[in-house]
Amino acid sequence: MNPEPLPEPGVLSPDVRRPIAAWSELQHHVVGLLAQGAELKTILDAVVRGIELALPGRFATIMRRVPARDELVLAAWTSLPNEYAEATSRAPIAPGVGTCGSAAYSRSRVVTEDIAVDPRWAPVRDAALRHGLRACWSQPILSSTGALLGTFGLYQTASGAPTAEEIEHVEGAAHLVGIAIERAETERARRLHHSIVTDLIDSVIVIDGDLRIVECNPATERIFGYKRDELIGQSPLMLYPENQRTFATAEEILTGIRTQGRWHGERSYQTKDGRIGTRVMTVLRLEDSLGNGQGFLSLHRDVTEERRAALEQEDLRSKMLQTQKLESLGILAGGIAHDFNNLLTGILGNAELALHSDELPARTRSALLAIQRSAGRAADLTRQMLAYSGRATFQRARVDLSAEVREIGALLASSIAKKVELRFQLASDLPPIDADRAQLQQLVMNLVINAAEAIGDDTGEVLVSTWAWTNPRVERDVNFPTDGLPPGSYSVLEVRDDGCGMDEATMQRIFDPFFTTKFTGRGLGLAAVLGIVRAHDGGLKVQTELGRGTAFRVFLPVSTKERVSPVDPARESPETLGTVLVIDDEPVVAELATSVLQPVCRRVHSAVSGETGLALFEAHADEIDLVLLDVTMPKLGAREILDVLHRRRPDVKVVLTSGYSETEVSRRFAQGEFEGFLQKPYSPSSLLAVLRAAVARG
Repeated sequence: MNPEPLPEPGVLSPDVRRPIAAWSELQHHVVGLLAQGAELKTILDAVVRGIELALPGRFATIMRRVPARDELVLAAWTSLPNEYAEATSRAPIAPGVGTCGSAAYSRSRVVTEDIAVDPRWAPVRDAALRHGLRACWSQPILSSTGALLGTFGLYQTASGAPTAEEIEHVEGAAHLVGIAIERAETERARRLHHSIVTDLIDSVIVIDGDLRIVECNPATERIFGYKRDELIGQSPLMLYPENQRTFATAEEILTGIRTQGRWHGERSYQTKDGRIGTRVMTVLRLEDSLGNGQGFLSLHRDVTEERRAALEQEDLRSKMLQTQKLESLGILAGGIAHDFNNLLTGILGNAELALHSDELPARTRSALLAIQRSAGRAADLTRQMLAYSGRATFQRARVDLSAEVREIGALLASSIAKKVELRFQLASDLPPIDADRAQLQQLVMNLVINAAEAIGDDTGEVLVSTWAWTNPRVERDVNFPTDGLPPGSYSVLEVRDDGCGMDEATMQRIFDPFFTTKFTGRGLGLAAVLGIVRAHDGGLKVQTELGRGTAFRVFLPVSTKERVSPVDPARESPETLGTVLVIDDEPVVAELATSVLQPVCRRVHSAVSGETGLALFEAHADEIDLVLLDVTMPKLGAREILDVLHRRRPDVKVVLTSGYSETEVSRRFAQGEFEGFLQKPYSPSSLLAVLRAAVARG
């Protein structure tokens, strides 16, 4: 007679009565579930039911270890009363804590023959006895490597020890459960690992002992642009830029692994389409259980955008610092120039007045002329300082950049060494720019002389070029403005030399006033260039390479003004200037103006402070025709004085004077608030000319 067939996996026969047959059926059933890949909970419940069928009158439980808390939690039970199951759902892994906690701690079977007297059951004894549970024994569940996975427990309603058959069944059940838990944890770890590797934004590459790629994740394909099949079997050096695919590159990493156990660093990479990027790499050695090398695990994080953003941030910070430095130096230079102009007004003016005398000895006249020449050179220096600060006096007109360069070509050639060849490539029909011709010529002269001096005593070439250029968007690749050159149309001037070039340290200082790399260098050459560019709302770019030369490129915005016809000259000035009030806090300037004006005025009043000036005006308000007012004075300034003058006498004429330029002064006063402007240092003749023009305006 054929034996009765065993049930399909997943179905336990309720008619099984004999323990041995039930145990065989349980093993068959659990193996089938494992083969099917059933969920762990399904397998654990099947083991509990199978043991209870094989050992009638027993209550089976399975507890799993929670490593993070080092405790046991109830994972499966069938017949155990729910109230008791809840009371014992957790158990610490410790000696003397119930049967399961003790078995887990000792990694060996623990038997409690009578719960009523076993001290280990004190915490839950009443609950166990109330539900008729009198004995319990627990078997630790271990992995194939001996790691604790949990415990298998068996209760009975009568006190006593387990039989050999029962122990065999419990050990067998614990073994089956161990296989199921270990498989589930392995599968979970595999899925977790697969998920991590698959979803990881970083590249993961496995390299064998022959330094060939054997596996990679999807991020590798995304970062480097190669398909997995294109990478398998290839050297990882293929991911480097072409000029870095050398033995030395690999040896450096291998040396780090041999000495430190790992290598970590930053390297360039090249994608399949040739794009170059930056990655942070970590390379680890893979070993088997005996410590033998099995290959390498290489992790790559693409930091191209991070590094680019960091460089942009650093560049922005550097430009901000440069802007602050230029602004600070500009304020300092402008302030010094203003004070110098006050002093030079007295020197030049008095020298000119003294020279008008016909009775001067020749030696005295010669000394006065020397003073006048020296003061004139000092005045030129202050104009350069004002140009650097952006506060120079500009007489702007529509000019052709190429024509201006061409006009001073001969002067440029005679200003540089004979060994240096000066060549021109000047575009014709350039769009006009609004510029001060004298300042523009000064800019070209400074750049050409600087280029020639960079060549030194060697033979070389300076090339001066012009062309038209339209910038569709903000151009960041310029040295000035530091926030980028605005979009627009520009006429471009470039002065290029093949001289010594500059290093980074020199580049950082070339626009500082009085900075020079030459023993005999002096003045404000490039500093004045920057000031002129700034005052013309232009841009400047410097390209240099040590030993290869330098190119200065100047961008000057194209004029947006319509061409205007020249105006008729002002009508003839009157012979007398009437009564004039001079207000200037510099005594030597006030004295000079008074001396010059007395012969041509009905009367001249003079004050060296705003308060005194207003007092004089109040005393003679009805007779004063014109006020010569210094813009920059302590305490009571020109703004407050001007407001009082116009409230008291709206018709009084005012001429402003300052060591700063008219452009700078115009920013502080509205059009129509004054009839004329006179920049210091001024001569007696220029003083008279400006005042007469102001009176002539009616």
